[in-house]
Amino acid sequence: MRKEGKKRKSEERGLKEEERKKEKIKGKKMKNRKRTERKNKEEKKKKEQKTWEKKEKKKKDKNRQSKMRKKRKTRKKRKKKKKRKKGERKK
Repeated sequence: MRKEGKKRKSEERGLKEEERKKEKIKGKKMKNRKRTERKNKEEKKKKEQKTWEKKEKKKKDKNRQSKMRKKRKTRKKRKKKKKRKKGERKK
């Protein structure tokens, strides 16, 4: 008669296969997790890039507008000076 504590080799093999399957599943889960982490990182980078580009665009636009304002002012001043000079000539 066989002792209760002893297992057959086929049973042991079955246990090993189950462990191997569990390990395989664990590995797949890890791969998936890493893939999702990588995707999230890339998406975050893209988002940051977009926001940075938006800020840069806004800054450039603001500079352009201020330059236009300055040009307008100088044009007005020039016109006023010309008018003043013309007025002096008439007198």
